[in-house]
Amino acid sequence: MQKILINDWISAIISGSNNMQNNKNRIDSLNVFPVPDGDTGTNMSSTIKKAADTLENSKFSTLNQLLQSISKDMLLGARGNSGVILSQIFKGFSEGWKGLDAIESHNIIAGFKEASKMAYASVINPIEGTILTVIRETYENLDKKIKSSMNIIDIFELALKFARKSCDNTPNLLPVLKEVGVVDSGGEGLNIIIEGILASLKGKPIKISNEDIKMQQFTGELEIYDGEFGYCTELILKINNNIKFNKIDFINRLSKLGNSLVVVQDEEIVKIHIHTLQPGQILNYSQKFGEFDAIKSENMTIQASDTKSQIQSPVSDKKKTSAIISCNSGSGIIDLMKQYECDYIIEGGQTNNPSAQDVIEAINYVNADNIFILPNNSNIILTAQQAAKIIKNKNIKVIPTKTQLAGITAILNFSSELNLEDNLEEIESSLKNLIAGQITTAIKDTKINNIKVKSGDYLVMIENNIVGCKKSLIKAGEFLLKEMLSQKKDSELISIYYGADSSRVEANELEKFIVSNYEVEVEIYNGDQPIYNFLVSVE
Repeated sequence: MQKILINDWISAIISGSNNMQNNKNRIDSLNVFPVPDGDTGTNMSSTIKKAADTLENSKFSTLNQLLQSISKDMLLGARGNSGVILSQIFKGFSEGWKGLDAIESHNIIAGFKEASKMAYASVINPIEGTILTVIRETYENLDKKIKSSMNIIDIFELALKFARKSCDNTPNLLPVLKEVGVVDSGGEGLNIIIEGILASLKGKPIKISNEDIKMQQFTGELEIYDGEFGYCTELILKINNNIKFNKIDFINRLSKLGNSLVVVQDEEIVKIHIHTLQPGQILNYSQKFGEFDAIKSENMTIQASDTKSQIQSPVSDKKKTSAIISCNSGSGIIDLMKQYECDYIIEGGQTNNPSAQDVIEAINYVNADNIFILPNNSNIILTAQQAAKIIKNKNIKVIPTKTQLAGITAILNFSSELNLEDNLEEIESSLKNLIAGQITTAIKDTKINNIKVKSGDYLVMIENNIVGCKKSLIKAGEFLLKEMLSQKKDSELISIYYGADSSRVEANELEKFIVSNYEVEVEIYNGDQPIYNFLVSVE
């Protein structure tokens, strides 16, 4: 193959997207250690699929027009840090091949060079051992090894070889990967996409796998889950003949991990359908009895709609000096943010990241000169920043809040009557006085930060760093409070938000512990947030 023409690249992107979709659950599973936040595969799949869907329904008169379409659609569809970086990699390809009528062998290196450059430029503090390293080392190795006699397929075969080698080395660059025994999930996703592109260039484009077809035959037509959080998880499990399997006991165990459970057994084959916040727990328990023949786990909020639920305040004809947009999950926390007069709430968060398009729609909706965006999740910050760059007629400031607790503190110190600078000063000052803690359930046995973690135990985190692990939720809460109050001895207020898997009774137990041991005011809220049993702020 000597040239890539328009139809060749269309087929290649669709093939890469299909391969990513076929492998997204496996890639999600790479970054669920030990917290159930595995969404890299879902985010990267959604990002490239946005472009692939356009390609299947559009005509392009020039290669440049095609490349620009891919770049734009992937940016608008980008979800999470991995999705944003992926979109910038393809923007780099677009820049490197600008003005060409066809992509020839000697042009390819320019595309990879710009892809690496754009990927690194999209991140303020690049971290090695991630997808960034994989795209950079792929380019650098290609630059050394490409020969003029090579055709396009030869070069992409080399690219896949170098990407694979770089990805396999990521645990040696990022200690947390080595600690839990996985490669970088974003780097693995890039490998999958390059593999799909290469397959298409060889004349064997990748289709959606039979596993998806089998799952659709099992579950029937796709369901719509309006307003539900978590994942619709479906498995086909082949039971190991050497293991005792009791269907009733199996159902009783799974029923505690989710709802809408359906279990069908046909001799050694068991088919499972369940709605759960933590699909990793379902996979871990099921795999004790055999091996998977098929796995499918769909984010139910994304499945309900191509965009996230959006909750707006009424549009005012009068333009505000400043407005605020926030990303939140949990009906209780969303209600609170509405009470605090948030102008626009993008419903989403952990495992449920909004796209850049969702953020752009929110910015365009709000009637204000100055707009503050609260991502409230480390995996949404980059998406918000990229979306903000697209809007030119408003002053936009992304406050890099990493938890919903930080978002609540920020909005309580925000005023629609103040200008950008004064609001920024008030918000940043208030966040310096905040310590945010979280408790969630571990879904995997591992060791991280020298802390032994067992599946089903309660992980204790302060500012997203794991500081402990306890078997009892109340003991985990008490440990968290001790750690937080030791860090901030002059605290005046503790706010406890209990989640969908916790209760007011359990929150009251923690309040009793605080009142018995500390002189500090306590407030309790029903956050109804998914994943986290408790969110606790100390101010």
